This record gives sequence, C-alpha cells and structure tokens, in this order.
Amino acid sequence: MKDILEELYYCRVRPSDEVEPKAPEYREANKEYLKRNAKFMEKLPEELRREYMELLDQETESESYYLYETFAVGYRLGARLAVTIFMEGTER
Repeated sequence: MKDILEELYYCRVRPSDEVEPKAPEYREANKEYLKRNAKFMEKLPEELRREYMELLDQETESESYYLYETFAVGYRLGARLAVTIFMEGTER
C-alpha cells in the first residue's frame, strides 16, 4: 500500500491521464469545440488571442481544484464502501 501512496504523492500515477471518455457524444462534442475554438482564434488579433489563452489557462486551473475535490470525494466514498464491506463479514 505504501508504494501506491508514494506513487500518488509524487504524481507518478495520475488516474486522470488514463481517463478517455468512451461516449461517442464526448468525441463529437470535443471535435466540434476544437473546430469552433480554432475558427474563433483566427478572428482575434494577437493581443486578444494571448489574453483569451490566459483566460482559458485560468479556467483550467480553477477547474482542476474542482476536479481534485470530486476525485477526493469519490476516493473517500470508495474507501468507506470497502470498510463497510469488510466490516459486514465481522458483525455476524
């Protein structure tokens, strides 16, 4: 158990890197987003393009905190489920 905790702590294991949504709707939505984003960026002058990219970076940073919290909540829920399952057998 210590090894996996160390791997998580030092970011050698990143579950988010292994996530690839399987829904075809995701792929289509992402493809459309990338296409529209590229068209939009072409319309912007260089200064606004940089400002927009900084805004997107800030949004990504903000969202990463939210995603971390949802990961932590899910992890804790999984741990509680495991404890409940293991304790269920000892109560008899």
